[in-house]
Amino acid sequence: MRNNLFFNHCHTPQSIEYVTRHGSAEKWEGVNHFASPVKILQGLKPGQNAIITVTDHYQTAGKQYYRELVQKVEEKGGEGRLKEKSLELELEDSWVKVMNGVEACYREENNHIILGGLPIEDENKYMFEEKEEFGKAVEKAEYAHPAHPFFGDFGIERETLDEICEIIQNSSTNFFIPYTTAYGPKFDKKARGTEDSERDIYDLNEEFSAPFIVEQDHHIHLPSGMNGVGLIEDSALEKEVPVSEIEEMNIIEPRKSDSLRDLWRIGRTYADLLPGYSTRKWFWRIINTPYSREDYREWRNFYYRKELGDLNMEELRNRSRSLNP
Repeated sequence: MRNNLFFNHCHTPQSIEYVTRHGSAEKWEGVNHFASPVKILQGLKPGQNAIITVTDHYQTAGKQYYRELVQKVEEKGGEGRLKEKSLELELEDSWVKVMNGVEACYREENNHIILGGLPIEDENKYMFEEKEEFGKAVEKAEYAHPAHPFFGDFGIERETLDEICEIIQNSSTNFFIPYTTAYGPKFDKKARGTEDSERDIYDLNEEFSAPFIVEQDHHIHLPSGMNGVGLIEDSALEKEVPVSEIEEMNIIEPRKSDSLRDLWRIGRTYADLLPGYSTRKWFWRIINTPYSREDYREWRNFYYRKELGDLNMEELRNRSRSLNP
């Protein structure tokens, strides 16, 4: 039975700190990183579960972060179990598995790569210039994939993308191709390369014989009706990093109204990171785009309540399809 939501590529508030610390920008205004495994756990009904890969920018979260998650859940009457590469949290018969990962970069800061299933003890910077050191980092992960590889300024040039894919493919790490569902229908197509690109994720899938994986790039809002989120078999909870279940996952399809709702949410929570933002600030002001951390946190809580408060797993299963038929 598929009672497990899968959120791959999630940013906690630590991403804000890490980009400020390690990035080259003199002034970085992107503060919209607020994924919360504990609040997701609190929002689930008994018997509903989620698997989350935390992938903060450029640095792994560190053991103290996971200890603090355990403490927060224990204060609410639940319990947590820290393992080598993941954390299990349980509250009122709901489970969340948090897998340790990072959004690394290679050669340039915007060449992003997701490394999932890293040791929790490993608290390092993941910014690489040299092929050999990047290859060693890939070997430490259970799975890896380029992040939103065709997404404009946040995409990856063809030669570098090929090099990244070849390094992962030639490693012992499981290699996936990202099926991005983070930014609403128009920008998702750009991230996948199916719009305004001579190459797309289906080309990568064929060229490298690698399966797809869902990619939410979750910062604040949950998608309308959970569209684009993975559904994984219950056996995934028995494994620390359930790679085979990830490969066999389903993806939740959108309803007709979901695309419009997601476009609105993207405008509110991603506007300052989207291409063309600087020339359209007048529009984002009209829809009351938040700019402070307090505003973003409020919107996160609102969308978490809205989407997690009325989850119907049977309906989600009926709306899902295999991502790798």
